Amino acid sequence: MTILNKLTYGAFIIISYLWQCIDCDRLLHSISDEVPGGNFSFYQVKARGRLRLELKSVHGDADMYLSSETLHPDYDNYEMKSTTCGEDSVEIAASLRRPIGVGVFGNFIYSQEEVSIKYSLSVFHISDADDLDYAHLDAMYNKIPDESSETSNRQARSGNPSSSYDSDQDSEDGESTLWQIALTILKILFDILL
Repeated sequence: MTILNKLTYGAFIIISYLWQCIDCDRLLHSISDEVPGGNFSFYQVKARGRLRLELKSVHGDADMYLSSETLHPDYDNYEMKSTTCGEDSVEIAASLRRPIGVGVFGNFIYSQEEVSIKYSLSVFHISDADDLDYAHLDAMYNKIPDESSETSNRQARSGNPSSSYDSDQDSEDGESTLWQIALTILKILFDILL
């Protein structure tokens, strides 16, 4: 191999690794447990931001029910659910009130012999880079000020120092912009190398 080929190969490996890390969701918590067939196990999710809960049935079939209204959701009281055979997944909006109650139901429909259903429950934080809610998009395209900008403008006019614009947020936005620029450059380099 020539030096140029080695450098190209090395750059390809580095860019491939970075590319995989960019779009990865961050695992916040994972638990393996079991629930008796026909019963519920309950959990609470207190993490903020946009989340994805994944329930993988290891032995038997487990179903997932979620609610921000009750900490003990079941098949009668829930806001979201996933009752598929196999892997269940539910995405939770950042705007949903916390804590969120999670009920895992041990489904015994397929086999009466299964005494307990084994499962793995994982909570992932989803990157907010592409997370724009409908109200924000509507306000942006229809030139309507959304609630968050109206609230911050009112607070700035009232002179409330505790609610004024935070300089830490400004530095985070700057870092995010720099990160997006770096990603764009890496994507261009990646396209050129291929």
